[in-house]
Amino acid sequence: MNWYVLYTAPKKEKVLSTLFQKNEIEHYLPLRVELRQWSDRKKKVEMVLFPSYIFVRIEKENFYDVLKFDGAVRFIHLEGKPAAVRDTDIEAIKRFLSLGIHFDIETDEIIAGKKVKIMGGPLIDLEGECVSDSNAEYFVIRIDAINQNLKVKIQKHLVKAI
Repeated sequence: MNWYVLYTAPKKEKVLSTLFQKNEIEHYLPLRVELRQWSDRKKKVEMVLFPSYIFVRIEKENFYDVLKFDGAVRFIHLEGKPAAVRDTDIEAIKRFLSLGIHFDIETDEIIAGKKVKIMGGPLIDLEGECVSDSNAEYFVIRIDAINQNLKVKIQKHLVKAI
């Protein structure tokens, strides 16, 4: 089984996640806790990391079973085939979120850099790309299927070329 990217109707990601859970469909909806300001108060809220996307782990023959749920629109395709996401990318997203470290979501084209492995710190053993942005070094995990990149600032001595 592979992870595939399901495009959802706007604001239906959490509804689909609940439906998938009730129907025992393996899925992953990355959520980030953010502090939101209203005129009278501040509140921590769970925000969808990738709006209108949810990751589903299924066999290709079960695509139509998933699409029957209200809010499911279609699967994302790359080069005419359903866009599969690697297990390592899903694990990297989970790890980024569980550690609570600051990272940015980029949709801009990031120039491919050296393939590296993190050798220390909370992200130890993750593999990705190292890119420079002015005077800083950044570690990037690419999720090509949805044209998104997770970018975190990292110290040079913590990465090793592979």
